Amino acid sequence: MRLTPSGPNRNRIRGAIMAKPIPSVISEEIKARFWAKVDIRGADECWPWLSVSRQGGRGVFTIDRNPHSAPRVAWSIANGVAIPEDQHACHSCDNPPCVNPAHIWPGTQADNIKDCVAKGRHGSKKKDFCKNIFTSFFLAKTSTIS
Repeated sequence: MRLTPSGPNRNRIRGAIMAKPIPSVISEEIKARFWAKVDIRGADECWPWLSVSRQGGRGVFTIDRNPHSAPRVAWSIANGVAIPEDQHACHSCDNPPCVNPAHIWPGTQADNIKDCVAKGRHGSKKKDFCKNIFTSFFLAKTSTIS
């Protein structure tokens, strides 16, 4: 029985990139290739990724035939060290295509959710809204049945 994915989507599971860790030393050639795919703007502005992206808008950059998240690579190049594998490349700007290292910070999934909730962008509000609409609709329908 084959447990590893194969074919053109072998590096993807539900949109996630499955890759080896970003190399600890990134050559100047790879850095130049990376930054050539970025619209570098002002220091405080978002720097949009101009190349291949995943469905959610985050860029994908290949190093030695291994796909990596472009925001992770940007942060790694800027800081000289990779984001730990157990952490995410979180965005202070909440703009998935942005690869400005000043907008990216390493954090856990819990950190990212706390940031999302603090900014009022957590999906639970939408779910509560839908739940309330459904409950109102259900109560209206059941009250007319009796």
